[in-house]
Amino acid sequence: AAYGTPGLKPFVELGNFPCRGIWWYQPINFLYVVAFDQLIEVRQDGTTYVRGTLSSTQGTVSMADNGLQIIIVDGENGYIFQKTTPALSYSRTASTVTVTETLHTRKNGDIVEISGDSNVPSGNYTVSNPTINDGSLVVGTEYVITSVGTSNFITVGASLNDVGVVFTATGASAGGNGTVVPANTWQFTTTASGTATGTLEVVNNFRNIKNTYTGVNFPGANTVVFIDSYFVINNPGTKQFWLSASYDGFYWDPLMYASKEAYTDNLTAVAVDNGNLVLLGEISQEYWQDAGDYPFPFVRIAGSPVDTGLAARFSVARCAGRLFYLGKSRRGGISVFTVENYIPVPVSTPDLDYLLNQYDNVSDAIAFSYRQNGHD
Repeated sequence: AAYGTPGLKPFVELGNFPCRGIWWYQPINFLYVVAFDQLIEVRQDGTTYVRGTLSSTQGTVSMADNGLQIIIVDGENGYIFQKTTPALSYSRTASTVTVTETLHTRKNGDIVEISGDSNVPSGNYTVSNPTINDGSLVVGTEYVITSVGTSNFITVGASLNDVGVVFTATGASAGGNGTVVPANTWQFTTTASGTATGTLEVVNNFRNIKNTYTGVNFPGANTVVFIDSYFVINNPGTKQFWLSASYDGFYWDPLMYASKEAYTDNLTAVAVDNGNLVLLGEISQEYWQDAGDYPFPFVRIAGSPVDTGLAARFSVARCAGRLFYLGKSRRGGISVFTVENYIPVPVSTPDLDYLLNQYDNVSDAIAFSYRQNGHD
């Protein structure tokens, strides 16, 4: 049966455009909402602030966080929002400020909002990284490839000869005309002069992953989850799922992926269930666990693949410590399922199943869970 629920009081008005995704960011207890093409920060008192602009304006987005960054995926693109970076050391020589930030991924022309000090006033600044030509590499320095040209950076320590690959130089020349930038420092200019050192923070940092040096290989994604320090995404239209670097949604190694292979259907969505990664296809599901293997840490749990799949990509929800979704099997029919010991178990009544199966299309269904009066 379908039960009614109490009404809610309006809390905040975000305009006439529908919300495409909502995420509670626990570290600072703020709500982040994607409405139309904007990422909006909603605070406890109902005040709102626009923190970024997406390339898309419609369609449901998927969101997750790793405690440091919030990631948003809309199918074609991915975006990272970071409320504030840790304190970053800088040195200023004349008007040029050099900031030390591990794998910063900041590109020339990026606008950064700085919370500074007396030597570097707070405000917005433009990144201006020095481009280093092949032949001028310093052995032992970490770089990011920005153009390959005729160079073969594998000969000087790179794992792949591709733009966005991070490597530690083992030689000065890769034998061509490619370029790199330092991986762990970036620069901007101020109106000040003289020399100074100190720390600063980058605040309200919102960027498209593909527009960063280490994110050029990001394949796009419909869904994203966080598990064991990694963001995990589905690669649209394939069986593949990709992992980010540990606690870094800007860094996507083109070799850090695996495939759902027990059945022939493509991967529709990723989910997390009690510490395991769940791969949901149109007609199947399978569970993977972090075994700590190198270089790819996840392995499939033997005996977990079953031939029940996902009928609606965004119908996945957790409730009372269990996973629920709108599913279907190879034998047909739509039902609401939960998962017990890797096995999908129908929980919808025959009457509800009948109603669900009267729809021509259920792929746009969206599920969420909540707690009311002590009940999930």
